[in-house]
Formats: sequence, structure tokens, C-alpha cells
Amino acid sequence: MQFCMDNCGEKICEEKSSPDSVAEITGAVLPSEICCGLISEKESVEQFEKLIDEIRNNLCAESGQMNLGMIFDFQRLNQFGKAIINRVCSDSYRYISGSEMNERRKAAENFKAKCQRGDCDRYEFIFWALMVLKVDDTDKETYFSLICEFAGYLEISEEEMLNIIRLTDVIYNKNDKKKERTVPMEKIISALNEIQEINNRYEITTENIRQLQEEIAEAKVCTPIIGKFSSGKSALVNAILGYNNGILKEDITPETAVPAEILYTPSNDEVMIIKNDNTCENISVDDFRRFEADAATVKCVRLFLKNGALEQIPDVMLVDMPGFESGFEIHNRAIDNYLPKSMAYIVAFPADDMIVRDSVGKILRELCLYDMPICVVITKCDKKNDDFDITLAKMKESLKKYIGDREIRYCETSGRKGNVEELESFLEEIQEKSQDILAAKYRELALAVVDNTENYLKTTLNCSQMTESELDEKEDKLQKRLSGLESKFSKEQADFELEISEVTEEIKGDVQCAMEAEESRLVAMAMNNQSINDHLNSVIRSAVTVSIQKRFIPKIERYVKRVEACINSDAIADIPISFHYNTAGLDKGITSSIVAVAAGILLGLPILGIVAGIVMKLMGNRKREEAKRDIRMKLQNEVFPKVLREVGAGVEKEIARQVGQVNACIETELENQKDTLGKALADVREKLNTEKETKEKLTADLEADLERIGEIRDELR
Repeated sequence: MQFCMDNCGEKICEEKSSPDSVAEITGAVLPSEICCGLISEKESVEQFEKLIDEIRNNLCAESGQMNLGMIFDFQRLNQFGKAIINRVCSDSYRYISGSEMNERRKAAENFKAKCQRGDCDRYEFIFWALMVLKVDDTDKETYFSLICEFAGYLEISEEEMLNIIRLTDVIYNKNDKKKERTVPMEKIISALNEIQEINNRYEITTENIRQLQEEIAEAKVCTPIIGKFSSGKSALVNAILGYNNGILKEDITPETAVPAEILYTPSNDEVMIIKNDNTCENISVDDFRRFEADAATVKCVRLFLKNGALEQIPDVMLVDMPGFESGFEIHNRAIDNYLPKSMAYIVAFPADDMIVRDSVGKILRELCLYDMPICVVITKCDKKNDDFDITLAKMKESLKKYIGDREIRYCETSGRKGNVEELESFLEEIQEKSQDILAAKYRELALAVVDNTENYLKTTLNCSQMTESELDEKEDKLQKRLSGLESKFSKEQADFELEISEVTEEIKGDVQCAMEAEESRLVAMAMNNQSINDHLNSVIRSAVTVSIQKRFIPKIERYVKRVEACINSDAIADIPISFHYNTAGLDKGITSSIVAVAAGILLGLPILGIVAGIVMKLMGNRKREEAKRDIRMKLQNEVFPKVLREVGAGVEKEIARQVGQVNACIETELENQKDTLGKALADVREKLNTEKETKEKLTADLEADLERIGEIRDELR
């Protein structure tokens, strides 16, 4: 073997991915910033190319006649992926002409024959293919699956494959923590503007770009402020804003308490009253100061303020939530309405009342299920007494009952003295992280837009020199492949529906186990004439949250990846189709939606009446133990089954709705791609008879725009 697999495997086993092993194997430690693809300067690429050569020399590798184009689309790789292929493949083996499966198959057969004759090295081929994935993770799942298929075809054993993977991990110090690359939002916005200009030149629809631009313009991450009534939440916000005349009322009652959303605006101050029927009313800030909200009719108020403090956190929306004494509906609203958009939660405790009440503790426990960062703010610190430090220590211990040893940020503030520097620093950290979160979300959506335009240009360029008969053949082949793709997608949908058919029953089983585990406590609460609704709400929310995350989210993430691999795995009649779906936000969004449905159903059930009736009836003429037994039977035979029936039906319906939304997004993306390809072929047909000079100019324009799109793609990676 030309490629020293056995020696590499031994070194891996001995060195366990230590930095020294990198030096021994490659002769140099690769800079992590280059390994992660963080550097884009020309000098860095040149340095990277030298390191590639050094790796090849130290691994006793010979480039041979490898054709990595059998796996990768060279034009879609970033500059580091291209650098690898440029260094290890000759010009004629960087890509195969066209990407039809039969051409790919022929190339693979030829390569295998060369390996058997000793002209090429199969291990080196797989090694460098995996190295490309280290520097370019675009369509990583698809490419990795293809690499594994090639390894099997080339008769590389599973143990040998694992050794090659370990070797690439050693070279790239995989066990070291590396900073994830993030693309600034300015880059994404600039890329969309430029793609919009290109689309306009070719009369490609820009509706999807416009919608994305509008969404980005309004995108915010939420930071809800929660706590009991009179905990100083509103005074805290007033202090942050720095207004002498507080903009938020600090003496509201449960009947007038609605969430107040506070955002920065570069224009004039304005307040929007959003009602429960989703109608809106705009009023001035002065009118808002006199406004009395009715929680029965008003959903929330949204304040757009041109404020210096908010200008420092323009992507953050503060939300002043009503106190939890309003009932567990407020608990639900604080989670369900804001969790999918939230970056962190702020919990307010007044310095003169740092008792951790169950209402606050339960929401903290639920937030921990989502791994949500939490900041505890001690308000009204001007009212601190001599026992403050002791009381604070006790509060921290009490919090462990709900959140364990989870790390929490603590800040001390005084609304009256305006001492909010610690909290302002925390919010500025949220602002900085919010940019990364928003960029990660919109980067994928922007790449989908780039792909759509690129596919149009490639199709137009590839078909621009065809005769009418060749174009007819191409269209016919495209239609057949599109029909095949639709059939594949339909099969994936059917397989997924079968896969999740048991999920609702599994979730109901988890809810039942959770309720049964709390049965004794529910009986005790009923015996003491306490409402069990609040506690049952918390039990069901936690059970459904954990169950959805365990049983449903992994399935839908795998489903989306399968669809993505299915669509991206093969070009259609030499015409590219690509698909992007951002799975990063699936967990919080889908889980909170399903939990909200389950909890909403609980609100409508007459549970209190069922249990309270038997307590009143039994306590008068039976012994206490008999009453407990009958309450237990009532819970088992009426309450639990009713909850399971209603919650199960609601969860099943919401799961179907969420799956439908995912499928609708996929179908919309495919339709956009099909429309774009159809337009490309139609435009080519229309220009068939144009003058040669015009065609040459069109070709030059297409090639120039394709080159620029490649640069935009690199900037978004």
C-alpha cells in the first residue's frame, strides 16, 4: 500500500489525539483558525496549501489519479476545500463532466480498476475526501454518506475506515474546543441585496428575497423579565431606560397586567396595543402612561422607543411579564409565547422578599429543560437589611430544588438609585450573542436563495449552446427526473408518517407515568382543599416537553436530513437542484408549540370541580383514609383518563400540524427550484435564434455572475 494506514492507525491508538501526535504524524500542527475555515486571506490559503503538501509527505501519500469530483462539486466548495483538491488531484480529475449517476458509476469503476492495478490508492482517496469535509461542511451529511458508500465499494473495512476518520480527527485536533464560525448579519444582508440585483437582471422572481429581507429587518431575540407581583420588574425596566418619569406603571393589578414588549426604534416613539383578536391600535407614549390595559381584551403592548440604552441592544426585545400570582395561565404564556424567540430569561427577586415561591420555581425548572440561560436580578437593593447576605445564600440554596447545580448569573440593582450597570452588561452580552443566533438562522435561508439563483445561471449557461432538439431532450429528461424526485419525497413522507404513528401513544404513556408519580401529592392537595390544576399543569408541561424532545424531535430532524440528502444527492439531467432547511430552531419552536396545546387543553378541563366535589361530599361522613382512597380512585378513573384523552388528541393534532408545516416548507422550496429551472429552459429556448454576438455576451455575463455568486457563497460560510 502506498498510503501508510497501519502506521497511522498505531500512532492514533498510542497518542490519543494529543497535540504532540499531530507533529509526529504531519510534521506540523495545523492552526485551528485555518482548520475551522475562519481565515480567508490569500496568505492563509497559501499556508494551508503548504500544510497539505507537508501532510502528504509525512503520510507517505502519492496523489495518483484520484478523482474527488466523483464525490464533490468542485465549484460549490469553499477555498479551503478547493485547495485540497487542487493539491491532490490533477486538472483532469478535479471534477467529472456532468453529474449523471451513470457517469459517476463509470468513473468509480475505472478508479477501482486503477486501485487494483496499483495505479491509485483507495485509502488516500477516502482520507482526502474526509479532509475536505473538515474544512467545508456544506451538505456534510450527503457527502459523508457518499464517502462511506465509496469506502464499501472499494472494499475498505469498517476498522480501516474508522482509522482514517481518527487520523483526520488527530490532524484537526478535534478534541480541542474551537470557535464556531459566524457570518456577520451585515454580510447576509449585503448578499441578499446583491442576489436581488442579479435576479432583477435576469427577471427571476425576488419575492422570496423581499420576504426574507422584511423578516430580517424585524427579527429580534426576546429576554422576558419574570417574577411575582411587586418584585420591581417594571421599575427595573424604567431604570434601564433611564426615564425620570417612568414609562411602565409600577402599581398594576392582575386585572390590568399584560406583557409589555420594549424594542429600540431609530424613528419616533410609538406604542402599539395588540388585542386578543389580533387587531392593533397605535397610541403615543403620553397616552400610554394614562392607558389602563384590560387583560381580558389586550394581548400585549409593544413599545417602540428611541432610547439610548435600547440603542446599545437593538436586536434584543425586553418583555416585562405580569406577576405569576395572576394564575398559571401567565406561567404558560411566559413560556409558550416567548421561549422560541428567547435568548435568556431574567428573574426578579426584591431584596426585601427573596423567597423562592413555587410559581417561580416551576418556570425555572421548565426553562432548564430547554437549557435556557437564566439571570437572577435582586431588585430594590436600597432596601437591603443586615441579614441580606444570609438571605441571599438561602435563596440560592432554595433555587437548587428547582434547577440543581446549574450555573446562574446574579445581578444586584436599585431602581430608585438607577444602579443597573451589572444588568446592562448582561444585556449587552445578550446583544452580542443574538447576532450569532440570528446570523446562524438567516445564513441557511440566504444560502437557499443563493442556490436558487446559481441553479438558474448554471442551467442557462449549460443549455445556451444547445440546438432545439437537444433542448427538447433536456426538458423531457428534466420532467422525468422531477417526477422521480417527487416520488422519492412522497415515499419519504409516507415512511416518516409511519415512523411517528406511535409517537402520540408514547407521549401519552410518559404523561400518565408522570401523573401517577405525583398521585400522592395530588391527593394531599385535594384533601387540603387546594387546587390541583396548577401542579398538574406543571407536571404535564414537563412530561410533554421531555417526551417531545426525546421521542419526536430526533425523528423529525432525521427526516429533514434524509429529504435534504435525497434532493442534493443527484443533479437532474445535468441541471442542479439543491435544498436547505435550517433544523437549528426545530427543538424549541416545535416543542413549545405542542406543549402550549397540551397546557391549553388542561385549562378547559373541569378538574377542580371533579375532585372538589368528592372532597366536600366525603369529608363530612367518612374517615380521612377512606376519603383519600376515593380521591385516588377518582384521579385514576376520571381525571387521569380525561387528561390523557384530551391532551393526547391535542398533541396528535399539533404534531400533524407541525409536520405539515415542515413538509410545506420543503414543497415550497422544491416548487421555487422547479419554477427557476423551468424559467431557465424557457429563456434559453426564447434566445435560440439570437445572434452569435448576443449569445457570447450572455455567456460572458452568466460566467461573471456565477463567479460572483461563488464568492458570495464563500463569504456566507
